[in-house]
Amino acid sequence: MTPEDRIKVTLVYNISSRVEAADYEEWAKKSVVPLSRAKGLIDARAYRNALQPSQVKIVTTWRSFLDWGRFVESEVWQDIKVQLTASIATDIDVCVWKPSPLFPELMKYDAMEKKKPRKK
Repeated sequence: MTPEDRIKVTLVYNISSRVEAADYEEWAKKSVVPLSRAKGLIDARAYRNALQPSQVKIVTTWRSFLDWGRFVESEVWQDIKVQLTASIATDIDVCVWKPSPLFPELMKYDAMEKKKPRKK
């Protein structure tokens, strides 16, 4: 597999107003453990909307679309999805992303700043 085969998957949802914060945190912590063991998962990161804290975005990086497909068919994902839709979240959206041909590589602007020639 090459870096070009990698995909990002975003899972965005709103935490249900019927869920207590402690119950959500407990569920999230329990869900991370089996997710972290998924074959082909490279990394995962969770974000909270700064202007709407009940909105969550989870971004995962997968080695390939095939690895993501296997995960989607797994019991782990099915359990997470059932729990999300039953009582944890509303407005659930999953998107699969591949690198753009326009900017296929990560652009690190701090690194670019350091490479500027110095004025003499």
